[in-house]
Amino acid sequence: AARLQATCSGAGGSFSIGVTPEGQAPPRNNTLAHLVTAVFDLEKLLLSTIPFLQGRQTSKMCAVNFDALFLPHVDTGSAGGGQSNSLFVTLGDFCGGELIVEGIAHDCRYKPLLFDANSKRHWTAPFTGERFSLVWFTPHGTIDSEIFHDQVPQFIEGPLTLVRSMTKEFTTGLNRRSKRFVFACNKFNLSVSVNPQSGVALCREFLSAQESIQLLKMLDSLKLNFVKPRYLNGQTLRCRVACLGRRWNHHSQCYEDDATPLPQALLKFARRAAQACKVIDPSIMGNTEKYADPDVCILNFYDDTEHRAGMGLHQDIAEDPGVIARGDPVISLSIGSSALFVLADTRDAYPNDRTRLRLDSGDVLAFGGASRVVFHGVEQIAPFFLKDGKAPDGMYPGRLNLTFRKSKT
Repeated sequence: AARLQATCSGAGGSFSIGVTPEGQAPPRNNTLAHLVTAVFDLEKLLLSTIPFLQGRQTSKMCAVNFDALFLPHVDTGSAGGGQSNSLFVTLGDFCGGELIVEGIAHDCRYKPLLFDANSKRHWTAPFTGERFSLVWFTPHGTIDSEIFHDQVPQFIEGPLTLVRSMTKEFTTGLNRRSKRFVFACNKFNLSVSVNPQSGVALCREFLSAQESIQLLKMLDSLKLNFVKPRYLNGQTLRCRVACLGRRWNHHSQCYEDDATPLPQALLKFARRAAQACKVIDPSIMGNTEKYADPDVCILNFYDDTEHRAGMGLHQDIAEDPGVIARGDPVISLSIGSSALFVLADTRDAYPNDRTRLRLDSGDVLAFGGASRVVFHGVEQIAPFFLKDGKAPDGMYPGRLNLTFRKSKT
């Protein structure tokens, strides 16, 4: 996050690849798989051929920077996994652009440099031309695992009952997690507006509790198989997933045409929800007047009993370019537990630079038009019985999110 804050306004770009401290892979790992392989292969080559680098362990992450002019800063948290120094090198056809470390200039153009980026202030000297830089490091707290791009996902599979047994007892009242959720809601200035920014519309209580139960029973009748991708390092997605219409492959980051067809009842619901959100903010429709029926519904289930249930900041950008260009809206329905939903301009946005919304059971959120590719995620889940003191009869404790979208032009 600090890298984007440390660049001069409008100066180049930066992103990371590798393994985060939680063992998750940044989205670039899948979209730029060949680059990921080449970058870490280059590090291995440098470590094996340059004498002063021999004995250094391979890094877990690498920052890839293009024409980025950095202001004085430190890379807090970059010294982990036994590494006290970051490995830095610049590539490209440029003049100037030395790395300044505590006032001392270093020419790193095709000349690797080891330095303590975690504690020593460093910045970029002005330059002309095309300049790339690579910074290999291991974040503090990173798990001991192999580089993520070499891993093949496995799946935890099994049916998921969304409508619980009426005889099963569940604890009611405030537990530790719900208290943390309330604290988070009070700590941040949550947007109470139903139209927090252009292209985002929130329609509260779109479905009643009874309508939600009926929808859950219909979904149960489909016998959907919810899966939880698990990687070889043991890390898993923080929710369980099923798909209708087309299946989303979390490893290839592509849609596949082997999912259960979308029921007409869900298509009708998506149309109604889109119309309700359009009344709140017509700009969610992007460049179209009529809502285009979705061909995908992704269902994410967040279990109340699982620690750290949620989803990191990401964009929905795997759809056809024509769909993205039109700004066709994404329609999201929440059933069950409340969620602290977040919107941001960048994946690395600081906590205070994010817009937060509390989504309760029955709420519908839509984003399209200028906000079609907004970064979004789920920071926290809290038991839905916070709202009225108890769980609605028949509803399993957790949050089910149905996300409708058009994937094909």
